[in-house]
Amino acid sequence: MICGVVAIEKNNGIGLNGSLPWPQLSGDLRFFKALTSGHVVIMGSSTWKSLGKPLDNRINVVLSKTTDYSGQGAADHTFSDLNTALAFCQAEYQDKNIFIIGGEDVYNQCLDKIERFFVTEIDQEYPSDRSFNMQYVKERFLRVNQLITFSDPVPYKITEYIR
Repeated sequence: MICGVVAIEKNNGIGLNGSLPWPQLSGDLRFFKALTSGHVVIMGSSTWKSLGKPLDNRINVVLSKTTDYSGQGAADHTFSDLNTALAFCQAEYQDKNIFIIGGEDVYNQCLDKIERFFVTEIDQEYPSDRSFNMQYVKERFLRVNQLITFSDPVPYKITEYIR
């Protein structure tokens, strides 16, 4: 299954200057780790660079047209286009879910391919230079579960949507 995982602030912002615009949300990070552990995570090169290292216990796939991020202590795979990455991961890792984890360009390329979204909705506004098309999700997906609500350090909730 192809899933999307995204955290957004009130105005659908997801990033600022290559990092998250809000303070660290420990509950969201724990949820993300539990959800994606043992599975495939696909991300763009800016998201990869912002992480600074591979995500433990996950198959890390980076999309980049210019740099190969694969190798010892690096990403497991690098692909220059999304369709090739998805085809490879679906064939090679049939027993695993594929999680699209950002950034803006990758989400935009994947919107019609994602079957389930996990959205962290932060009840606060932050300046952002990257955004997510939450309107697309609300129009084409069914909200099935509000999974968790937190207030550390700001109020936010994690909601599941399915196509």
